[in-house]
Amino acid sequence: MKACRVALAIFLTAAPAFAQIPKNLPQALPLWPEGAPGSEARAAEAEEIIGANVCNVHNPTLPPLRS
Repeated sequence: MKACRVALAIFLTAAPAFAQIPKNLPQALPLWPEGAPGSEARAAEAEEIIGANVCNVHNPTLPPLRS
């Protein structure tokens, strides 16, 4: 019973920290401002999806965290 109370107390004190994610996040953050190094000559090539892999990515980005 004491373990349940401790777990509940930890959950209730940690929950507000996750609720404070900013609302004005950018769509995506580029890893390189002008594309991946060495890919300038191939920048016009389209990305390809082969199975579960995405190939031919010349301008990779990181998506923001969503709540």
